[in-house]
Amino acid sequence: MNNTGKTATIILGVLAVICAAALAVLAVTNRPAELSQDKMKETVEAAEKAKKESQGQDEAEAEEGYEGHAKAITAFQVTSAGAGQAQGTAEGGAAAQEGAPVSAGADYLCSYSSDRLMTEADVQELKQGTYEGLPQGMGIIRMVVNEIYAKNGYQFGNEVIQEYFDQKQWYQAIPTRNAEMDSVIQEMTSTERANVEFLSPYIEE
Repeated sequence: MNNTGKTATIILGVLAVICAAALAVLAVTNRPAELSQDKMKETVEAAEKAKKESQGQDEAEAEEGYEGHAKAITAFQVTSAGAGQAQGTAEGGAAAQEGAPVSAGADYLCSYSSDRLMTEADVQELKQGTYEGLPQGMGIIRMVVNEIYAKNGYQFGNEVIQEYFDQKQWYQAIPTRNAEMDSVIQEMTSTERANVEFLSPYIEE
């Protein structure tokens, strides 16, 4: 082989080596960057934070379901307030749907409070009625709310209220009494709980 052929062979060899090196560099530079340990830690922490936030949102949504329950408890606590305050005469209210006067030992003050959602018209009708025997210091709306609890067998801590319902035949017929307010609220129908909440703002001071 002459010198020209040897030179050409050497040049081709050098070019082949250069090409191979260039391809190797390109392959390395085009590889996706590996996550460092710090990056991996940040990613895990971000995922855990998102999970906790999601759980917190679920718990908040679940709490909304108990909002009506809490309002019902608040409403009842209002009905029990001021039981010892004396008033000259019991405040008036309508009897059941017909608005006829009702004595302390007879029928319900508001028989439909467990059957349907009450309206403002019902409130006005109750306030315009005439009743006998309501406990002193207890207006009709306050006592209608108490009556919803009594219908579900609540045992009142207030002696005046308890004595009032003890005179009712329908209350006497309830086989068991329950002094646990939360338990009584759970026994109420959704209509009864809604009516307790609705009547709360109308309770007489």
